[in-house]
Amino acid sequence: PEWFSRFGWLAPLLVYLAHSLLYAGWIVDDAAISFAYARNAAAGHGLVAYPGTAPVEGFSNPLWTLLLVPFYAARMFHFYVTPKLIGFVLVAATFRSLSGLLARFAPRPAVATFLGLMLLGLNTPFVVWTASGLENPLYAFLVVYLCGAIAATLSAAEGAAPPRRYLWLGLCAGLLALVRPDAVLFAFALPAIMVLLRLRGQPMRWRRLGPYVLGAGASFGAYFAFRLAYYRDVAPNTFYAKSGEAHYVMRVFDGTALMQVVDLLRATGGWLAVALLALAALYLIRRYWSGTPSAPAALSAFVFLGIALAIFGLLPKDWM
Repeated sequence: PEWFSRFGWLAPLLVYLAHSLLYAGWIVDDAAISFAYARNAAAGHGLVAYPGTAPVEGFSNPLWTLLLVPFYAARMFHFYVTPKLIGFVLVAATFRSLSGLLARFAPRPAVATFLGLMLLGLNTPFVVWTASGLENPLYAFLVVYLCGAIAATLSAAEGAAPPRRYLWLGLCAGLLALVRPDAVLFAFALPAIMVLLRLRGQPMRWRRLGPYVLGAGASFGAYFAFRLAYYRDVAPNTFYAKSGEAHYVMRVFDGTALMQVVDLLRATGGWLAVALLALAALYLIRRYWSGTPSAPAALSAFVFLGIALAIFGLLPKDWM
């Protein structure tokens, strides 16, 4: 029914809410870092860990940290309630965006939305971390929103959407890069998708990448300029603390990155999960080569899936 197609994501959202209430009294300790910086900024001490200390960027999620500042300034921040409410709103927006994205390429979008989101609402790691007080719900929303927005833009008359649309996509990509440092890889999704669509024979308006780069530079570049001026560094302190153990390039060549992704999939459902992901990837590739109006959406989902798995494989192991 039409109502199920439009509102089928609400039932999984209620399941997510009920699941998240099991962790109502839990906040991961790392979230307190963002809370402290946001509180001190709202109190006029600057974006610092402790009042009166020298500025050190001890967080790696600037957009999430800045999002919390107005709640402290308005005296509306509760240690448990506020980040979880913000997270729930962002998860609701993520579910809604996912339903819209699936509607573009899934053969039965209502069923795919209901089943897919229901599994997501029942997935304990997703629920735990989006209710943890950290940036995960904001990360999830911006990744899904950007993927859907790119799909919608490139589905419209061979990507002939107005330049302001590409400017908006760039702004979103830049903001996403400010949620987590590794999210900067998603900024390369649009150019990659455009190249792959062109290889399949679809005309592309390459000049539209100009506004996209401008938008990404405006959002990400504004904070980068602030970082240089305020913290007098090009990267957060957390980067130097963890980069010594990363060896990102070597993880690709020695197979560590691939095995880490395989281990993730096996942890979710054994080798069946690996097989299901492979089938999903083949389905998206088939949609891409079909030449139908659903091709840009399927390709967007495929590229974003690939980037997400690549990020997971490249990052060093972490209990979180």
